[in-house]
Amino acid sequence: MIALELCFLCLIVTLCYFCTKSDLQSGMIYNKILAVFLLLAILLDAVYYGLIVRDMVLEFLINVGIVAAVSLYLFYSHTFAGGDCKMIIVVALLFPARWYWCLGTSNATLVFVIAFAILAGYCYLLGYSIIAIVTKKVP
Repeated sequence: MIALELCFLCLIVTLCYFCTKSDLQSGMIYNKILAVFLLLAILLDAVYYGLIVRDMVLEFLINVGIVAAVSLYLFYSHTFAGGDCKMIIVVALLFPARWYWCLGTSNATLVFVIAFAILAGYCYLLGYSIIAIVTKKVP
């Protein structure tokens, strides 16, 4: 069980690496990358939720549904691009349910990953801007 959950986390890190690299290089997150990880997520989720943690299927579906709804809202409000929204949904599919953060009586907390991603992105932009100003490489 732990090995499969670590495999999920390694896939999340790998997905984030490839998406960050392509986003920084070309300004796009490619569907080819997302499709490969989506297929892996579906296969591994079938094993994980079908054989190992059957009791957490409902929490998984609730979390993925909430993340998908928030992601679509961010897309239609022009806050996130389409690739970013699709990537967040794939990350939600890859995140193991036993690792959800429990808040009170609810396990529907994966949506906080989106808030963390937005915060991390703004911190990166702030740091990049400060470095650009200090080194006088302002575009």
